[in-house]
Amino acid sequence: MPVINRGLQFWKSPEELFLDYLNERCGSRANLTYIPASDDGPPVLVASYLEFPVADHLTAFTVGMSSVEPAAGDERPELMLSVKSPNAAWARAIGVIAERYRGRGAFKVGDTVSVSDEISRSSPMRAFLVHNPSLFGLAGERLEIGERRVRVLQLYPVHDSEVALIRKYGYQAFIDSRPDLADVRRPPQSTASVEAHALKAG
Repeated sequence: MPVINRGLQFWKSPEELFLDYLNERCGSRANLTYIPASDDGPPVLVASYLEFPVADHLTAFTVGMSSVEPAAGDERPELMLSVKSPNAAWARAIGVIAERYRGRGAFKVGDTVSVSDEISRSSPMRAFLVHNPSLFGLAGERLEIGERRVRVLQLYPVHDSEVALIRKYGYQAFIDSRPDLADVRRPPQSTASVEAHALKAG
């Protein structure tokens, strides 16, 4: 389990430690967006990194979804995404989702979640598949940040029609149909393709 210690920086909060970790791993200081809380809680911060991990990509992480005590048995999550788009609206979308669901139950791999409004004029996608992170070897791992144990989950943009396919055939059959999950302008996967992979898996 990766551990992020305070060391001599004993005054730092788990959020500050996590942001330091992200800046170090991404090789630059994040662009920060604040999502106000709808209750009396702290805001959710979104840390965005342009041109990471490669050119023409935007990678973003929520910082603060894990600040609220989860329901019994649930993990403390933070969310991320990595897309082929410089549009900061994608980063803001995961912050809105994090603020909405913070403390209301953990996401699980294979879940889907959506926002009500259009995210980007260049893409019809407004839904996401929850799955393991594609970066930093965090798939299935937990980060120990100060006294807090956090699981990072990635949101992968999907079409509304693909949400129905995921629910009918399962997320693994959808992934096995090999959509480019970073491409927010890709066409939807066909029913035939996802169904064929579901049948192949038995």
